[in-house]
Amino acid sequence: MDSLEKKVKTFFSNAKKMKPSEKEAEYEAIRKEYYKTLEDADEKVHLANQMYDLVDRYLRRLDQELHKFKMELEADNKGITEILEKRSLELDQPPTNSSQKENRYSFTPSRTRDNHSHCKYSIFT
Repeated sequence: MDSLEKKVKTFFSNAKKMKPSEKEAEYEAIRKEYYKTLEDADEKVHLANQMYDLVDRYLRRLDQELHKFKMELEADNKGITEILEKRSLELDQPPTNSSQKENRYSFTPSRTRDNHSHCKYSIFT
């Protein structure tokens, strides 16, 4: 885009010195580049929308699997998901004691949603 802006500035600074046919040719070249840039931008928006839809689909699937997992846990141990979610929230707090070790490999079935409807999964020990 910067090179295109430079071409436009050069075109306008030299336009008075150019022949009409040169002006027309340069104008058309710049115009084509702008349209190509717009097409590229549209393609990027289209791809971003496709990626958003794909991520949204996977988040929905994960929500369903998470719900099933919670139900299985609850069937085996009544009230366990509430305990695990509380523990997860406690571990999300900044540590008060620097001697606590972090376990990065455990998974909690709890999640929260922010204003953008993205899921956040947390870990616990």
